Amino acid sequence: MKKLFDEIEPRLANFNILSCLHIALMGTNLQLCHQKLIEKIIARMNYEITTVRLKELDRMSLVIALFDIESPSGIEMEFMRNVLDQLKVRVDEIVKHPRCFTSTIHYLTMKGIYDLEMIESVMKQNFIHFAYGEKF
Repeated sequence: MKKLFDEIEPRLANFNILSCLHIALMGTNLQLCHQKLIEKIIARMNYEITTVRLKELDRMSLVIALFDIESPSGIEMEFMRNVLDQLKVRVDEIVKHPRCFTSTIHYLTMKGIYDLEMIESVMKQNFIHFAYGEKF
């Protein structure tokens, strides 16, 4: 599998953001982290962060948290801080996908990136009922 990731890496610029995300997610299913490839995907998503959907930010945050990515450049931390900033301005998407919001908050905190107001908002009973239903 590493060979496949090595072959994909130079072609990454030819893929759209969703394809890049799926490449990164493939590694999570296999429990295989190709650090160099993941860093390039993070850099690409970070560059295009204002156009990347909340669902995609959530999934990439999962990859970073799951593999506890730590790059020499620190691109993963820059990306995570930018994701936090994006959450502050994406109310419409959060209303449509509240569970993505809660899971993204969770993944960010795993890397030490958090906003106490956001954490408080996802812990409120009315938000939990909105996101997960009245059973919770």
